[in-house]
Order: sequence, then C-alpha cells, then structure tokens
Amino acid sequence: MLWGPAFGETGAKMGERPVVTMAGGPSWSEVTCLEDGHSHVVADTVLAEGGIGTGRFPARCGRLIAPVALSAPEGPPCPLCG
Repeated sequence: MLWGPAFGETGAKMGERPVVTMAGGPSWSEVTCLEDGHSHVVADTVLAEGGIGTGRFPARCGRLIAPVALSAPEGPPCPLCG
C-alpha cells in the first residue's frame, strides 16, 4: 500500500477517488484513462508498480489504460469496471 505525504490511508493518490473494499480484500482506486476519458478501477498494488516501464495499467474491465494527469478532472465511471 502506498503511503506518504502525497498518498492517503486508502492508497489512492491525491486527486483519485478511492474505491471502498471489504475488509481484508484488495484495495482499488479509480484512474481516468487518457484514451477513452472514463474512470477505470485499478488495483492499488498495480498502481504501486508504476506501470512497469510502459506507464499503462490493467483495469478491472481488462482495458490497458494510460492515466491522465492527476490534476485533470475525473471522467465518468467505466460501465465494465463496476
């Protein structure tokens, strides 16, 4: 889980809306995709890896997303990430 001045207790980066999970389950954050403009759900453990050199992250819906800048407004939720 991420921690520090730029991160909250949920592991979400500032500007991201954390997704509430059941106790003991994985934690997820919503990240807006550069290509489709939707807010996708991505596991915090995947975000912590930093995109493994590509800067892209697999979302719950299966799409490989490139995140927008954290200062950008959040997009509408992805209907498939639900």
